Amino acid sequence: MAVMAQPKFSQPHGLYDVNNLTVAMTGSDADAVIRYTTDGSEPTLKSSKYTSPLTIRKTTLLRAVEVKGDSLSPVATSSYIFVNSVLSQPNNPTGYPDTWGQYTQMNGTAKADYEMDPEMTGDSKLRPKIIEGLKQLPILSIVSDKDNFFSHENDSVKGGIYIFTGPPVGDATGLGWTRPASVELIGGPQNHDYTGTCGVRLHGGHGRLAEKNPKHSFRLVFKKEYGKKTMKYPVFGEDEPSQFNQLVVRCHFGNAWQHWAEDNRQRAQYTRDVWARRIQKKMGHTSVNALYVHLFLNGMYWGLYNIAERVDDQYGKDHLGGKKNDIDVIKIEEDGGNHIEASEGDLAAWEEMNAVAARAADDAYYQRLDTLLDIDNFIDYMLINQYAGNTDWNHHNWYAIRRHNNESEASEGFKFLCWDSELILMNVSENLASGAVSSDKAGAVTAIYRNLLQNPKFAKRYVRRAKEVLTADGLLGEKSVVQVWDSLYYTIDKALYDEAARWGDYRRDVHRWQSGGRLYTVDEFYIPERNRLLYEYFPSRSEKVLADILSYVDVDDFEAPEEWVPLTPDMFYVWDGTGADAKPTNDWSVDWNLNRQLNGGNVVVGSNSVTYNQFADLSQYDRLIVRGTGSGFRIVANRLVNHGSYKQIVADFNEWSQYWDPDYGVLSIPLDEISRMADSQGQQRVEDFVHLNTIKVNSGGQLTVKGIYLVPKKEFTTVEMAATDPQHHHRLYNISGQEVIRPTKGIYIRNGRKVILR
Repeated sequence: MAVMAQPKFSQPHGLYDVNNLTVAMTGSDADAVIRYTTDGSEPTLKSSKYTSPLTIRKTTLLRAVEVKGDSLSPVATSSYIFVNSVLSQPNNPTGYPDTWGQYTQMNGTAKADYEMDPEMTGDSKLRPKIIEGLKQLPILSIVSDKDNFFSHENDSVKGGIYIFTGPPVGDATGLGWTRPASVELIGGPQNHDYTGTCGVRLHGGHGRLAEKNPKHSFRLVFKKEYGKKTMKYPVFGEDEPSQFNQLVVRCHFGNAWQHWAEDNRQRAQYTRDVWARRIQKKMGHTSVNALYVHLFLNGMYWGLYNIAERVDDQYGKDHLGGKKNDIDVIKIEEDGGNHIEASEGDLAAWEEMNAVAARAADDAYYQRLDTLLDIDNFIDYMLINQYAGNTDWNHHNWYAIRRHNNESEASEGFKFLCWDSELILMNVSENLASGAVSSDKAGAVTAIYRNLLQNPKFAKRYVRRAKEVLTADGLLGEKSVVQVWDSLYYTIDKALYDEAARWGDYRRDVHRWQSGGRLYTVDEFYIPERNRLLYEYFPSRSEKVLADILSYVDVDDFEAPEEWVPLTPDMFYVWDGTGADAKPTNDWSVDWNLNRQLNGGNVVVGSNSVTYNQFADLSQYDRLIVRGTGSGFRIVANRLVNHGSYKQIVADFNEWSQYWDPDYGVLSIPLDEISRMADSQGQQRVEDFVHLNTIKVNSGGQLTVKGIYLVPKKEFTTVEMAATDPQHHHRLYNISGQEVIRPTKGIYIRNGRKVILR
């Protein structure tokens, strides 16, 4: 038998700021009748019979079926939300219990709270803002028989999921209970218009505890037993995935006005978790989409929520490609002691990645990580959490996702996703550079991080990225993070007044528990915390985090440009003279004290006795580049006779030095300045050579030189030794025109051009 068509309604679902609304219903079969309900319950053969258009004057959940004989059509549902009903939402709605679930970590039962606080809705200044806020966001309306939410019958089929919440500690009754529901996404700036059916269950960890949080999160589950097996609708926009197995409707538990702890309530912003996900996307990585909504539960306003993608095999297929069975999803499951599990796929690749990462100090193992871990993603993921000072993380609140190898391309490895990042952006001095905020059990994020830091290549890569993104104009610099922060604030700035009216009085008037609350309002509480972040946290946080990282990760991450030639000991010789035509006669075993802290008078390169015919010929170079710290870097050059005059340059490693190059953080000294400058006796000498005799620490100075480089003049080309292999047919000649069969480092002629071999 063909499935009967749903009835149709003459008015679309939506938010109505009117006194009344007339709604007609039509069917597709003239021999059928329409049965309907207005309280959220599913219509049956005994429900009211439709005979004429309905005039509705308050929020109404209109659900209807066509009935022919004993056959019923699928249920049609349309939520008509009236502004006046929201503003006058009472604390004793008909048929709903006055208590909710049992407390878990204390004695007692949660007192129900349904009302919009009349102290706020009746305020002449706040009431218009609350009305305006209702219109700012889309509405998510979840409709089901009230017993599916609020029945006190302890039964896996009949029990209410808001009563038996299935917390991760104590009595887990209710865990996984799922109830049939209709779900509608309506209006907002995006003009949403979706109606479908699904299963609905509670979601989260300690947010399920009645004493800690009266405003629970939900999960929408799309399966055939509840209607269609997937939701096909662009919840997050046309350019994002539009097919979902599950969606999470997040309540904002941490740092929210209904939270059990006063310090959390004081920090309420409702943007922290979404900010982390948006920043991860801005930094170029896979992230979890979010959509802010006003949630209505059986027509009652339940507060400000955000819809998030559920990280499952459908998510992996949409974001990483491949097929559903190509996806591994790893997470920490709070139920049962925070154990790591594969919610999709298996743990084989995860365990291999951890085993390889544990030995990453060995380059051979580090290289194997290429197809096991997306290192760029991992570095940015760590930097986001370190910047944010995430103290509720590592031991839980993360996902890692991977697509398997396929025939055409290798896997990019596990990618970490920001998730449940509500306890962030709190203490501007929070230092998580070491990673751990709790024990580094095997497989925890920071255990991987610290193992990888044992490899200098990873450490350099990590520090370079930190310096790049934590600068003032970086992706984790003030301008960038505030841009994302403000984009979220201005998405919900008006809707916050509705959240305050719904939950701002809970810890003052309903359940104080650990500390008595106050009436939390936007202007008194939200704006001061917003200003603290804008004027105290964001302006200084990037610099603070970078300093913490550089203090913890002791690695020299400098990478010289390809054309820079390192100054090496084998460039120094004993020469037969001091002029431009001098030729080397013997090797010179120079003192070499790079990467050591030296005091005044000590030699960096060369020797204390500055002998006139011991030097490195730098005539073919344009600049001398020096990396280091401290003061009193002293070059001694062009000494023509023993104990005679010489030329010198003295410089300090700081931005006030005339030779300072801020782009690289080095001294950049033009060598032609030496060839033209006056000597130590004040005599002006112009020479066509530069002979570096020695480098010392000037009297009274103290410095550490980390590297010395030379920049060739434009008429020279720098090539690698490997390029002189005879099979390349590049004959080399010395400056005198003699062919050199086995060249060493130095200056040669190749194809008529001067080259420097290094």
